[in-house]
Amino acid sequence: GDLDAWADADERFHDTLVSRCGNGRIRRMIETVAGQSQRARRLTLHLRPTPTQSVVEHRKIIEAIRDADPAEAGRAARGHRRGARDQLVPILRRLNLTTL
Repeated sequence: GDLDAWADADERFHDTLVSRCGNGRIRRMIETVAGQSQRARRLTLHLRPTPTQSVVEHRKIIEAIRDADPAEAGRAARGHRRGARDQLVPILRRLNLTTL
């Protein structure tokens, strides 16, 4: 697949979730750090496995939102963040990148 197209879709997914969260304070907090996250994802895009697990995790989040199950949406989102962290942080450390 086209990793750059996937990265664009990934950014739209995250931006859409944030813009529709319904809580302006949380939205502003997330937007403050969103740039760092996007840079980390872009920088490591070609250094990590194909993002099939991320797609599965996104689907779980969407399904929970559609099912109006905030507890499950939260669990799915936390799992997604943990997985991304576990994948990205070692790469960033290996590249000796402490600031983005």
